[in-house]
Amino acid sequence: MRNLALAGWLRSVGCLAMAWLGLLGSLFVPSEAWSQAIEVETPRRETQATAEPGTSADINRIERPFLWKLTPEEGAPQYLLGTIHVRDERILKLHPAITKALEETEVLYVELAPADQVNQIGFLTLPAGTRLSDKLDAKTIQRIDHQLGLMREGLSTSGLLPFRVWAWPLMLPNLKAQLAAGNQPVLDMLLVEKAIENEWPVRSLEHVDSQLAGFDKLTDAEQLAFLRATLDAMEEEETEEEDSLEELVGIYLRGDLDALSDEFQEEFFDGSIAKETADKIFAALMTSRNRVMAETIAKAIKDEPDTTHLFAAGAGHFAVGPTVVELLKEQGWKFERVEPSVDAEE
Repeated sequence: MRNLALAGWLRSVGCLAMAWLGLLGSLFVPSEAWSQAIEVETPRRETQATAEPGTSADINRIERPFLWKLTPEEGAPQYLLGTIHVRDERILKLHPAITKALEETEVLYVELAPADQVNQIGFLTLPAGTRLSDKLDAKTIQRIDHQLGLMREGLSTSGLLPFRVWAWPLMLPNLKAQLAAGNQPVLDMLLVEKAIENEWPVRSLEHVDSQLAGFDKLTDAEQLAFLRATLDAMEEEETEEEDSLEELVGIYLRGDLDALSDEFQEEFFDGSIAKETADKIFAALMTSRNRVMAETIAKAIKDEPDTTHLFAAGAGHFAVGPTVVELLKEQGWKFERVEPSVDAEE
């Protein structure tokens, strides 16, 4: 698969996952987890790379937020916010509509609350006593080490925890992004910080086991195909001058739901791996998780109808169907996208 974001997961599928699904940084590999494996000592990136006028890099803030609102006849308003798990200062310049939603928020939901993120490592690593070399051939491990070495001199699998085969395609792009950006936060982290400052409860939309369970259903051959396709994409990206991460950031800043949906369809089903395997990965990343999130959101609204909740998740969950918005609509919760007003922009 062509590695679009790095990728995250992060943005290949790993890249998309990182950036749009939370699988991203928040999702699969929170910075707390990575800090257990390596020390991240890169300077914070203060400026964006220069770009030709008219490109996505020429956009300096969110123009149209991935924000939906439910205004019930009885009870408090509710919000859905699509995020992107990429460290970029332009994303942190909150749109006025997002700021307004935060002013009304009383409870924040994110994919995984900080208290639950500490349990991720146990699901991502191989059983005690199992080595990566027990699962992968030497050449594939060398390819992983090559990518790690490009991120930081001397970094290799021998210095990291023994992650499961399916975890590497998700985490390599995430680690690449984290090392490149240093301590700069992602939007989800910023939201959690605001919640802590305002003493809002922070809750999880998912459970660690349900979030990652779909990947354990992949056969050994499918996991290997997933990993090799991701490595192929990252190696291809080494020779490309195009900034694929910038493309994804541009989609987010413009709030282009159709373009985001198209990216997922193109990247997941580009023929680089068998369709049956792609379907299973897609279900693990997207379909199954959308249903879990929708169930959590519906229950929260039913249990606390007079409380305003902000439910934040990777924007991909609101772009590829059945989306979280569509699943909630089936249950009678009709969220409408918040369109920026001219006054709010000024």
